[in-house]
Amino acid sequence: MGLWAGIDIDPAVGTAREVCMCLLERGILAKDAHGQTVRLAPPIVVEEADLDMLVDAFREAVGAAQPNSSSSALR
Repeated sequence: MGLWAGIDIDPAVGTAREVCMCLLERGILAKDAHGQTVRLAPPIVVEEADLDMLVDAFREAVGAAQPNSSSSALR
């Protein structure tokens, strides 16, 4: 048993697959689903520090997936 979360990615940012690959480079396992959705399945018991790491990695991954992005982080 665990948590489920789906995050829809704006097509202008990139595909869910691109974001998932960027997350993988940052040590986060995620699955693309339905083209624009990133599926996350963290354990039901999770530390705040782990969630902080996920949020930071997701912010960087979305920034890195953006076409014409000159930085790997969101502005």
